[in-house]
Amino acid sequence: MEYNFEGMAFVFLAEQCVAFRANWIRLPNKTYNPEIGTAQSNAFYRMPLTQAQLEMIFGPADEIKDKATL
Repeated sequence: MEYNFEGMAFVFLAEQCVAFRANWIRLPNKTYNPEIGTAQSNAFYRMPLTQAQLEMIFGPADEIKDKATL
């Protein structure tokens, strides 16, 4: 199942988010960066996220690899 919200897409399989995509929204005179956050933090962060922001939203990583592409 895929959910789309204002330039972002989340793909769920068995009630777990297995993929996430964020796109810029470009209008004739303005570009909007997607924002993501949590109700608990009461803060939203613009893409691209820092590692600290990512961990604030999703918690610590299950695995960290040194790579630049998916």
